[in-house]
Amino acid sequence: MKNILYLLTILSTQFLFSQSNEIKARIEFEDAEKYFSESNYNEALNHLNNAQKLIGSWNHKISYMKIMCFDAIVNYNDWDQSIENLNKEVQLYMAYADNNSNKVDTDKFRQVYSIEEKIKNSKNIKDNKRKIDEWFKMEENIEGRKAFKNGEYNLAFKYFKKAVDKGNGLSMEAIGYLYRYGYGVEKNYFTALEWYNKAIENGHSLCYQYIGDLYYSGFKDFNKNDQEAYKWYLKAAESGENASKYNIAEMAFMGVGTSQNYNEAFLWHKKAAENGYIYSYAKLGTCFLEGYGVNKNLTEAFNWYKQGADAGDPSAMVGLANLYYGGLGVTENYAEGEFWIKKAGDNANKEDQFEIGKFFLETLNNAKLAIKYMEAAISRGYNINDNRVLADAYFKDQQYIKALEAYIIAFNNGNTNTKYAISNIYKNGLGVPKDKKIAKEWENK
Repeated sequence: MKNILYLLTILSTQFLFSQSNEIKARIEFEDAEKYFSESNYNEALNHLNNAQKLIGSWNHKISYMKIMCFDAIVNYNDWDQSIENLNKEVQLYMAYADNNSNKVDTDKFRQVYSIEEKIKNSKNIKDNKRKIDEWFKMEENIEGRKAFKNGEYNLAFKYFKKAVDKGNGLSMEAIGYLYRYGYGVEKNYFTALEWYNKAIENGHSLCYQYIGDLYYSGFKDFNKNDQEAYKWYLKAAESGENASKYNIAEMAFMGVGTSQNYNEAFLWHKKAAENGYIYSYAKLGTCFLEGYGVNKNLTEAFNWYKQGADAGDPSAMVGLANLYYGGLGVTENYAEGEFWIKKAGDNANKEDQFEIGKFFLETLNNAKLAIKYMEAAISRGYNINDNRVLADAYFKDQQYIKALEAYIIAFNNGNTNTKYAISNIYKNGLGVPKDKKIAKEWENK
């Protein structure tokens, strides 16, 4: 009898201890949810691990939260222990889902399934990086790149060919590059395509993207084919290439090579951005600003533009400036707006630089800065087809002689409406002697 009472006492104590741990685990889980909502993912993980220890076994709700935390903090472009941990947790969750489909929330499963795909892409990137690192260090490849850098393209070809004979996929890509741009050989997209395909057969998936480039641009008998370009970019994107994710998103957004689909555009830009591709940040900002493929959210628009601007993308800087000027998703602040638009102008390529100049003229009514950025773009080789906008900037800044010259160039290039501006300059003697006869002649042209 005493033994039975003793056993009952032990079982009762264990039951109370189990109940106590369950309550503690619930508290830890609630704390984890709080830290997760505050984007403090590492602290959330600490509490989730505590909760699991208290329960004493794996739990699918805790596992799902851990997966979401890992997903928020890992860098999918750099395979490390955190991705190993995430992969282990995902496999446990998927195994549970296979055996308990009625207990798993479909939306949560969809999220975990998407993360599983990201892990697969990350592994492909890791494997490709390892291969590329080995190929890069091959002596023949190194000598080929030295020769190419020195402009000795024939010698570079010979070295790359020797590396190719040893199975070097990076040198196969290099020979494709020589044919694509005509370095030391006659430019030939068909031959470039052959070499890129050889590289792919040897596991160099980046060449999917380069084949997409060939079809997107076309050259001579190699016809431009947007559908083929999309197909190859998609293969590259699915293998983890961020630039191709961006390309796929832009083609879906514009309906080039595929049907127009804002939802697809948003999702591919999001995938690229999640892997650190900074040029997708501004695109996501625009999606949230305008409601392309996602509900409008000015706060999200600001966050994405700000991330892109901080990372150095001029397009994001322009988007951020626009939000500051309009008080969209942030308190209106003209000083901040001007700071970011100037920074964009100083860092943009020549095409964007000219557009920023137009923005200063047409939106901010600042002719001096408009001239600064448009002239800078032209000095870098920007091909200005219609000088009207530059002429307007000169006129507004009272540089009438330059305005007159630019208006005449615009007229000769087909913008005949500039004749009225030219007539006005002569009629009022702006920078030139008044001459009503010449003014009338221009007006009647």
